[in-house]
Amino acid sequence: MKLYHGSKTPFTKFDVNLAGTNTILADGLKLGLWLTDNPSYAQQYGPIVMEVEVPEDINLKRYDSWDRLEQEINEYDSPEDFVTTLLNNNFQGVIFYQTSWSPGQDIGIFDPSIIESLEFSKI
Repeated sequence: MKLYHGSKTPFTKFDVNLAGTNTILADGLKLGLWLTDNPSYAQQYGPIVMEVEVPEDINLKRYDSWDRLEQEINEYDSPEDFVTTLLNNNFQGVIFYQTSWSPGQDIGIFDPSIIESLEFSKI
């Protein structure tokens, strides 16, 4: 599956320790590596847009909105407990669909090792 990631600085490998350092929104967005199916939306996070390949069979927990995802995150003692629970239930990330501020699908990946390739995209 081809997805996109926007960044202010170039890199060749995702570093989970840097997850969320370019995110000023809710803490739940700092739990993983965020990708989208919309390269123009990715560009809003930085002028450098990378094309990312993830497996077609990735197991993502689906939400109908960011609000619903955030609500579920808040049901746990911490966002980290939420991620641990999902990983223990064989989910590799989450997906939610477009809103007024996100024109496309947002995909949060908890484990960067599932990313098959990463290359700079020309938009």
